[in-house]
Amino acid sequence: MIALLAALLFSPAPAQHTAAVCGGDNGDPLNCYNLDTSIIVGRPFEAYRVTNPGAVLTDPVYRRTLIAALDKQDSQRICGANPFAGVGGLQPSVTLKNVAIRATEVPGSADVATLSSGEIATSDALILGYFGFQFRRDRASQTLSINFLAADVPELRNAGLTPGVKFTYSPAATRILAEGYLPYERKYRRLFLSVIQNLPAILANSNFTAQGSTWSQSELIAQATLFRDRFFADPTPILAPDTTGDASAALEFADFLMRYGAEYTALRTANATTALTATITSWARAGALLSFPNLDPASRDLLLMQVLKPLVIAWGAIRNDPVITAFDRQAVEAWIGNLMAVALSAPLQSPDSSGYFAESIRMAWAIIMQDHATFALGVQRLWVGLNQMRGDGSFPIETRRRACALRYQNVATGHLVTLAELATTQGYDLMSLSSYGKDLTLAIQFILDSIADSSRLQNYANAGSPQECESSAATVDLSSFTTASPNGTYLGAYMEHYAARLPFANPAVVWRNRTLNVPLADARPLLSPATGANATCLSMLAMEFTGALSGQFAKIAGDNQDVPAYSSTPIPLTVQFRDRFNNPVAGVVVRFRVVDGNAAVPRPTTLTDSNGFASMPVTAGPAPGGYIIVFAQIDGLPVQEFHLNTVACAYTANRAKLTLAGGGDLAGIGIAANGSACPWTASGAPSWLHFLTGTSYTGGSTVRVQADPNPQQSLRTASITLAGIPITVSQSGGGCSYSIMGPGSVVNAAGATLAFTVATDPACGWSASAAPDWLTIASPSTVTAAANTGSSPRTGSINVAGFITPLIQPSLTGAPVFTDVPATHPFYDYITLLKQSRITAGCTASTYCPDDATTRGQMAVFLIRALLGTDTFPYPSTPFFTDVLPSDAFFPYIQKLRDLGVTGGCATSRYCPDDPVTRGQMAAFLVRARLSVAPAGAFPFVLAPYFEDAPTTHPFFSYIQKMRQLGITMGCTTAAYCPDAPTTRGQMAAFLVRAFLTP
Repeated sequence: MIALLAALLFSPAPAQHTAAVCGGDNGDPLNCYNLDTSIIVGRPFEAYRVTNPGAVLTDPVYRRTLIAALDKQDSQRICGANPFAGVGGLQPSVTLKNVAIRATEVPGSADVATLSSGEIATSDALILGYFGFQFRRDRASQTLSINFLAADVPELRNAGLTPGVKFTYSPAATRILAEGYLPYERKYRRLFLSVIQNLPAILANSNFTAQGSTWSQSELIAQATLFRDRFFADPTPILAPDTTGDASAALEFADFLMRYGAEYTALRTANATTALTATITSWARAGALLSFPNLDPASRDLLLMQVLKPLVIAWGAIRNDPVITAFDRQAVEAWIGNLMAVALSAPLQSPDSSGYFAESIRMAWAIIMQDHATFALGVQRLWVGLNQMRGDGSFPIETRRRACALRYQNVATGHLVTLAELATTQGYDLMSLSSYGKDLTLAIQFILDSIADSSRLQNYANAGSPQECESSAATVDLSSFTTASPNGTYLGAYMEHYAARLPFANPAVVWRNRTLNVPLADARPLLSPATGANATCLSMLAMEFTGALSGQFAKIAGDNQDVPAYSSTPIPLTVQFRDRFNNPVAGVVVRFRVVDGNAAVPRPTTLTDSNGFASMPVTAGPAPGGYIIVFAQIDGLPVQEFHLNTVACAYTANRAKLTLAGGGDLAGIGIAANGSACPWTASGAPSWLHFLTGTSYTGGSTVRVQADPNPQQSLRTASITLAGIPITVSQSGGGCSYSIMGPGSVVNAAGATLAFTVATDPACGWSASAAPDWLTIASPSTVTAAANTGSSPRTGSINVAGFITPLIQPSLTGAPVFTDVPATHPFYDYITLLKQSRITAGCTASTYCPDDATTRGQMAVFLIRALLGTDTFPYPSTPFFTDVLPSDAFFPYIQKLRDLGVTGGCATSRYCPDDPVTRGQMAAFLVRARLSVAPAGAFPFVLAPYFEDAPTTHPFFSYIQKMRQLGITMGCTTAAYCPDAPTTRGQMAAFLVRAFLTP
């Protein structure tokens, strides 16, 4: 189902794609059939896209985070921090026995001096039975190379030292060029550094013989002194470019890139940064590797691919470093593009490991260049590889190669693992990809089983011809699979990438414990020709040191939901992690990443809670109708993929027409948006109409407008636009009096036609409007109300000449919400709406107490809930009033009321929360809250008193007048308002509904 949704989401009609699957059980590369690759694992071919161009073979930011969590000694050991860094200072002294130097001549080109010692000991108690190194001087360039012969010393070989740590020095060069690594164990590293520091003295005290060489002992000592001084002054290794087409130099360059590229990715040391940038840019500027005059095209292409893979991986890690200039970036990428054009032509069509090799390079380059089509071809090649596999995990074309059958099976598997890892860095978890039960685990298991029992492979191997391998031996060669070479290169090193995402019980992890004579922990860092990198450093996760994370990672909520543009997901994306015993686990790091679509997450990671849950909201961008894909990831476990749809912002207005009083008026128009962050504007106001709340808004909001007094008796109109919605504004004539009769405040539930009359001077213009849409102005003096078929009362209003008549229409099917407010109660509908709007919960669980007086404390709760729609809001923590303390139940509401400017209290520093609210006070509360005016704020009102007991001298006169104009009150009698009488809870319900719940 998920796969089907994903397919529909990306493309309703995927384009057709096919690829050749070749080999068959007999390994014949011409035995092919076409495989439909239009859909791969439920996802259209085109849906595989580059989502993270900053991560090629690994995510460098995340990789450094993991490395930083390790002990520094571990991190430097597994990732190969350059031991030349910070090597100054006094090293231990060294003592050599039976030291001899023999200088020989390489006819016409160089002198070589070989130093050997029967024993070497240091002052910090390290003793080795043999030690040696060579000096080589090139006569033409005067280049001096020093090559330590570590391969001949078992202790050094077992310490993970490369077979030849080589330093090259030229008097004209700016720095020493280094190849290989010093040992990581401190005692061995200090040995080498001590030898370099004591080199002139060692040479001076050696027995020196020359056989045909013109090199003298004094020259040797002088060169060694210069080398020593330069080494400790600038120990950063740089590899000089080779433009002669020397294959061995190209392979040294590849080895250099594998080591320092991974060190930069994981540790970003200064030495690795300098080494990589200086070396890669110098090779690019020199146009190195573009010509190999002594190699045939096939050999040249294979050699270039061996260089291109680590080159692209390393360049992907460092290309965006600030030290890389735009000019250098352009030069390097043009150079790499030229190399790829030379090397990756014919092999691309190869149905075997050469094709996997070439496609993995192209896929890595596609990530850097954000080439979606080529990236998808890499996924296709992985899918083809699994389909070419036999049911036992073997590859027919590879396993027919006689003595090299297992090596080629391993190479093919390694390149497919690289393709899977490249896809994983872009959010596609393909390490566990399976085709009819055939997957990478099966291919690796076949290798393991063949090492244990070579007869399993022998029949396949013998089916080939001697030309299939450089050796015609009938017995499969297993020697390369039982040890790691001293320089860390190992044919199975690519499994670090594979095993890093899997628990310890996986065959790839068992490999390390079962097949190597030298424990890999001591042989690391492991170089992987298949993946083109220091595989240990790029892929080994912290879990290897803390225990593998195994269990169930499941998607719980938030998938397949609509997200309004600019807004957060209504339901956060939620996953859960449980261990293998099905217990929820807290504190597990979960990463959330938007891999497609215009959206963002507030933070990249979160932790599971005590129930194993981790949640993350997603905020959609502006794209209407777009899709969003988010990955939730726990390293080593399958990715959980969420699909979301972006819904375009949509807006509605609570009225299409606004009618204002001629003497000046304040009013509000409500705009609802389907997203809390959807942006919109107000525009089009003429000079007599003002937007009091500004012109820019997000989400749902109310636009408050104020009209100046109309200087003429005629009606004037304007058209304003709110959130793209046209609103007609009409203002009745100024200096006119209007007497409006009808239509009453209660509408029959079955619907009715309501009549009203307006008495005014014939020259005075006016208009009428009604809201919401269940009310329709049928004629200049009638309004039609539709039947209320819902289960709740509903409200509306008629505005005639700026004077509002709120309406309430009972429901035909409603039921009482409080036991003391039956359907016959005069305030039944208002109290019902108050309860349904969560403005009141009653005075008890089942009663409302409609005849009780409303206290000022209760009034604060009513008003804040009506205004904000919630009980959760920020408010000042320091009390405004001495009689309302933080411990009081009404404290938050009264603080917020004062913060909004709705109340100034009953005295200078008191609020009187237990006093009943008089009808006069209530008028002030409601008008200030509705119009957003402070206690001393001004607002337009009719000057001629409506009520006999509220004359112009009454302190609440202006508020009572405005209450009448807004239709919130009709008075306590026809001619009186009763301003000093307490407000009952029933009356309060009517006032609140008319003031805040009526459009």
